[in-house]
Amino acid sequence: MVNRGALVLGKTLENVLARAEMLEALAKYHAISLQFGGPVLLSGEDVQKALDANAQYKFDAD
Repeated sequence: MVNRGALVLGKTLENVLARAEMLEALAKYHAISLQFGGPVLLSGEDVQKALDANAQYKFDAD
């Protein structure tokens, strides 16, 4: 299935909706970043620092 759009899966309807909204927001941010030269990719170390800093938060998207 090529060029059919996004497919979002989850355990509950609420979970699917949260993931779909997150995907839509991330797509919007990516499109905006392309207008300013493209996204800046984080290093593995920077990603780990962000994960460690956010470990205390519980997001209801899983």
